[in-house]
Amino acid sequence: TGDSDAMVLQDFDTFRQALNVASADQRLLVLVTADDESLRQNLRSAMADEEIVGRFHTDQIDSEADANWSETIEGDAGKPGILVIRSGQFGLDGQVVSQLDASASSDEIRAVLLDSNEQFASVEDRKDYAQHVAQGRRQGIYFENEIPYGEDRDGDGEIDNAFGQRGQQGQRGQQGQQSQQGRRGQQGLQQQRQRGRRGRGG
Repeated sequence: TGDSDAMVLQDFDTFRQALNVASADQRLLVLVTADDESLRQNLRSAMADEEIVGRFHTDQIDSEADANWSETIEGDAGKPGILVIRSGQFGLDGQVVSQLDASASSDEIRAVLLDSNEQFASVEDRKDYAQHVAQGRRQGIYFENEIPYGEDRDGDGEIDNAFGQRGQQGQRGQQGQQSQQGRRGQQGLQQQRQRGRRGRGG
């Protein structure tokens, strides 16, 4: 058994993000819906168990950021406590597989988590990343993150637009090609004129 006092419970920025990450990692999500420190301590103790540590993601509901969290999952009885959730294929929805009320002890939490994970492992197929991405694109699935995609390569504090960069590079490339072609054309005309003068002089 691990050190429960040193165990830090994950708390994502939003439930939506937690559901998406749990789906991507193919782990069950343990969601704390009760504002109860004794419940959180019991969960820490259970999560520190060597048979459980590293096998789940956890999240804690924020009343402001997660105001509509329950609309994306099925099977919630509406009682404050702990929900064990299996995320949907693309992490946009989920199904409650187990529930505990706010009075659950660490031993009760541990037993439910072990049983839930055993059932989950028996039915969850490993994802092939390339096939998963291709299927998501075919279905028009898109996860809009709170943090914009991309990098700030020029250090101006804004995410660079990759498409715009490619467009600019393409324009520069075309301009360079046109410039080279123009110079070659001028050189060709000059050579033709020189040959003409030589021909008339001979």
